[in-house]
Amino acid sequence: MLDDCVLLWYVLYKVLVTLYFWGSLIYTWADTNSGSKYLIYMTNWGICLINFTILLEAVIVTLLYFGLTVSEKLMTGEFCNSFFSL
Repeated sequence: MLDDCVLLWYVLYKVLVTLYFWGSLIYTWADTNSGSKYLIYMTNWGICLINFTILLEAVIVTLLYFGLTVSEKLMTGEFCNSFFSL
């Protein structure tokens, strides 16, 4: 049986994936001719939402690696539900 610790290689993997996806998002946003209209298209919203999800996962994994407690609301998504129900 495995314990609940997070291994360093997994933290590095999550951070590298996050940096890759955010770098790609920033590059495509800056490369478009009309950066202010980037969020008009639904596909761009999907890309932005998956980037925020990847960032949230990387933050949670990093906090768990360093032994910090993570809010249960954040882990279960209740934070997002209460945020969007405003």
